[in-house]
Amino acid sequence: MALAPYHETANLLRAALDVAGPELRKPIDRIEFVAGQILITAGETRIALNYRRFHYCDANGAPFAGGGYYKVEKAEPASSVGVLSRLYNMLARLR
Repeated sequence: MALAPYHETANLLRAALDVAGPELRKPIDRIEFVAGQILITAGETRIALNYRRFHYCDANGAPFAGGGYYKVEKAEPASSVGVLSRLYNMLARLR
């Protein structure tokens, strides 16, 4: 049986906080899922994380339902971050 979506989200957030936690000196203000990344903001600190899901498989290579884990690594923020401010600046130049 597969895990419910809220369990998957909880597992992913726990893995993300394990990676980002040591660098956070203030309480977390915001957690966003943007362009395939997790962005965590705490005070002036903003950490971007990439994540990937790995499945446990049986001897035949078939994935176990609900079996697996997330691998989370620090990354550069995706280029889509700040899209609204870039769009605003572009529209201002057209006036």
